[in-house]
Amino acid sequence: MTARSTLRKCPKLVTMASCQQLADGTAFVDRDARYFSEVLNFLHDGPALFQPPADDDTYRALIREAIFFNIPDLAECLREANIGARFPSNEEARLAKLRCLNILDTDEHDFHLDSIVRMVGAILEAPIALVSLVAADRQWNKTRVGFEACSISRSSSICAWSFLPEDPSEASLLLIEDTTKDPRTTTNRLVKGPPNIKFFVGSPLVTSEGLRLGCLCAADTVTRSLTLTQAQSLASFGQLCIQELEREHLLNGDNDMDLEDDTDDGLDFSAGPLRAGRMREALGEVVCLVQTRSDSMEWPILYANRQFSEVLDIRITPPDRLSGAAVAEGNGLRHSAAAARTGGQLNLWDWLQLSRKSERQLMRDLAQYWELTDSSVFALYATMPALQARDSDYVARGGVADRVPISCRFSPCDLPIDVATMVAPTLRSTQEKLRPADANGVRLYFVTMVVPLPAVPIGRSSTPILEVASPAAPGDLMPFSSEQAPRIWLQEDT
Repeated sequence: MTARSTLRKCPKLVTMASCQQLADGTAFVDRDARYFSEVLNFLHDGPALFQPPADDDTYRALIREAIFFNIPDLAECLREANIGARFPSNEEARLAKLRCLNILDTDEHDFHLDSIVRMVGAILEAPIALVSLVAADRQWNKTRVGFEACSISRSSSICAWSFLPEDPSEASLLLIEDTTKDPRTTTNRLVKGPPNIKFFVGSPLVTSEGLRLGCLCAADTVTRSLTLTQAQSLASFGQLCIQELEREHLLNGDNDMDLEDDTDDGLDFSAGPLRAGRMREALGEVVCLVQTRSDSMEWPILYANRQFSEVLDIRITPPDRLSGAAVAEGNGLRHSAAAARTGGQLNLWDWLQLSRKSERQLMRDLAQYWELTDSSVFALYATMPALQARDSDYVARGGVADRVPISCRFSPCDLPIDVATMVAPTLRSTQEKLRPADANGVRLYFVTMVVPLPAVPIGRSSTPILEVASPAAPGDLMPFSSEQAPRIWLQEDT
């Protein structure tokens, strides 16, 4: 039943209701009752009391009803309300991959994903950081810091905007420096109300097929910008994150939804066999994040991946800010006498030993190396204590371990961690080259260690694990050209 005064607010509705009435005074109107009631409620309550519906389908249906009934006030209210990003054309395949991985609604406390989120918050100095997975009707947050809700409606998902454009080769960071002025977020509930997000940046989680499941993202309650080092660090951690989420499928070779690979150059790491192969290979690499110095051998490890934990039996809990200390724990620490002395923080050279170079030579070479104009990757040879690791021939004998030869690749945080890290942003406000060092000469480097499993202890063979063809300069720091790293522009507009 609807009052005549309410009907008179919409002439077209009055015309429709002027049909022959039933005995009880009601009339039949040929419109979908699910949305027709919303129209009547708006006419009755007015714009001030109107509550936009929570789901995208009802939003879009009401827009059609507002146009049909010629109710401009309703259309204006809906335009001001948030309806979220449009669905990408590969939505069906994207959701199928998400279901196939069995991630949704699993344990929200995963140590290695928690470590990534914690480290991202510290590097970006952001109070909010999370791993989001966007389903058909909601965004579910696998792990989070500074954000209470474990899920939000899809229409409120800022991460969903990272799905556009859809071409796998165009995956890029989504950066919104002021959400109150960006048309994609001005009406978002998370911007207009708690937690009052004013700044957002997200690195899309790109699967081996090139599908985007969600984002590794950070947010702040104040408007701000982002440095190149912070942006690329987020992208590199995003790659580590999706490798962790897709771990079981990569190891099992479950890749039955490959997108058609129509590239001609055979060097496309954005989707398909090359990306899947590189991601699978990376699962066997020991990776950590260290603060390096050219005046000291105290290089604290801030973050370490799952392979680090499994091979070395050491887990690293990152600090909540870069000025803080990480906490190392595990049986592997018994091979590092300095660990107890540093209150649980593990330094890289507490555990590794240089080979082919003295500490003095390393300090001298780094001092020269950091004077170079461009950031670049370098490598060092070292040895590590041999622990009982899966599929390893190395064992500790009589409490004294064999030394295992390894090759360490040092990647500065303003460069991609590897070729599969397709997002290598160039920020509008930081077009100039940024040095990845702070005022104290401290630099953040991802260290990727190639550990031979199985292999021959260094006492039995002096054959190097990884020969680097690049000429050594300075000293025998082995540089890799930054030109080899793929770069994709930052997504700033739709």
